[in-house]
Amino acid sequence: MVTAVSVFKEDPKNAGLQSMQGVGGYSKVFGADMPTDVWTGYMTAALQGRPVRQFRPAPTLGQSTDEYGAPSPTPSATATPTDTAGATTGGAGDGGLLGGTTGGGTSPTPAPTTSPPATAGIRGGAAR
Repeated sequence: MVTAVSVFKEDPKNAGLQSMQGVGGYSKVFGADMPTDVWTGYMTAALQGRPVRQFRPAPTLGQSTDEYGAPSPTPSATATPTDTAGATTGGAGDGGLLGGTTGGGTSPTPAPTTSPPATAGIRGGAAR
């Protein structure tokens, strides 16, 4: 059985979603608040009287790049750009097909990256 809960607030007279501020007595609604209460109530009733089954232990997957404890990525060389003479990114002063700059030519070669990329988000917790 799979169950998902999405909670929205709409005004039938105005298209679009509205703020959930104040709904259900919450100053703001997050997934761990009202949606979790709805999901828990539904699943408790839906599975009443059914035996509890445990998940099998997770297999060992090893480490991957950018994972805690994994080695940092190795910097790689940057390819040298070629002279496009404004073929698709400009050249005649009209911005070209993709809105590029006038004159075409080559771009400066960027320096190789020496540090790993920043990791987005926070592991192991919900933001509030």
